[in-house]
Amino acid sequence: MIETNRLILRMPTLDDFQPTLEMFSEEAVSRYIGQLSRTDVWVRLLRDVGHWQLMHFGLFSVVERDSSIYVGKVGFGIFERELGTHVQTNVEVSWTLRARFHGKGYGSEAASSAQEWFDQKHAQQTACLIAVENIPSIRLAQRMGYHEVDRIKRDKGDAVVLIRDPHRESLTS
Repeated sequence: MIETNRLILRMPTLDDFQPTLEMFSEEAVSRYIGQLSRTDVWVRLLRDVGHWQLMHFGLFSVVERDSSIYVGKVGFGIFERELGTHVQTNVEVSWTLRARFHGKGYGSEAASSAQEWFDQKHAQQTACLIAVENIPSIRLAQRMGYHEVDRIKRDKGDAVVLIRDPHRESLTS
């Protein structure tokens, strides 16, 4: 578990299914990733839990510290998808927040804390894949030290591929 000023990042639980389903039903959330069915959300929850069991990392469920309201999820996964030829890792950072928490700095707070945790535990290159139109997420990735290395075409639309190497970051910081 990770605690920040406003958030708690914890392992996902069965109780996260309904708020995650609601989150992925929001147009502001599904706009860049596509509409997910109930089954898709269930499979993602199982995948998130499975990452922690098999890889000792995964996506955290994010809840607001004062209210315990589900904010979204952030963390790392191996999604076995095409990341282009310029990426030397299969570990991706990911964040998804409920629409009512967009624009409040929660994404930055949660993702930066998860990145710091990952760097301390695993210290390896990570990548992220973001829809070209999702400018707020691209800016967040850049603030976290990710830089663009490729653009790829997908059935859901073009995406930017970014990478971050913690060893390179520590040398330049």
